[in-house]
Amino acid sequence: SDLVGGFMGLSGRTDLDNADFLMLIGVNPVVSHGHAISMPNPTGTVRAIAKRGQVWVVDPRRTETARLATGHL
Repeated sequence: SDLVGGFMGLSGRTDLDNADFLMLIGVNPVVSHGHAISMPNPTGTVRAIAKRGQVWVVDPRRTETARLATGHL
């Protein structure tokens, strides 16, 4: 983020290890390998959050990530 916008604070660190709710809008981290939201192990992360709470995917397609989610809109 420092190279793109000149400010390190542009991209916050999401605490996915402790999250109990995750909403993904228009992204498919299982296929993109978590590039959009810095998720090194997207399949494991989505499954872990769904086990602790809920994962919702908002996407017109039923993506690979949506198949792992608690809900899909």
